[in-house]
Amino acid sequence: MVDCLSEEWTDGWQRTEILFQEEHPGGKEGIMIKTRVDLLSIVIIMMLGICSLLGILSMDFTKSFDVVNQYGDTVAIFGSGIYSGDTYFKAPILIGTDFCILFVVVPLFIQGSVNPSV
Repeated sequence: MVDCLSEEWTDGWQRTEILFQEEHPGGKEGIMIKTRVDLLSIVIIMMLGICSLLGILSMDFTKSFDVVNQYGDTVAIFGSGIYSGDTYFKAPILIGTDFCILFVVVPLFIQGSVNPSV
């Protein structure tokens, strides 16, 4: 059995929660399982934090090596962490993106999850 509850917020958006009810074969009353976006938000925030921390903590500039590319140019490879196959040009840009994700995106995501009306 599926029930749908709707309510209108003050800003005109409509919030819909779907409630699922299962009946167990033992004759017991069903369990109400409420699906929420909050659980998905928590998982996304945790994954963003973990992935960006892995990128930031892989910042070790001592393990670089040189490679000749298909055009005959010598390119310095970062050589450490999750960006070990990227060039010295690309790896710091990706690490900077990780800093932005960790210190800008995640706090804004948390603020939006805690107080969605702002």
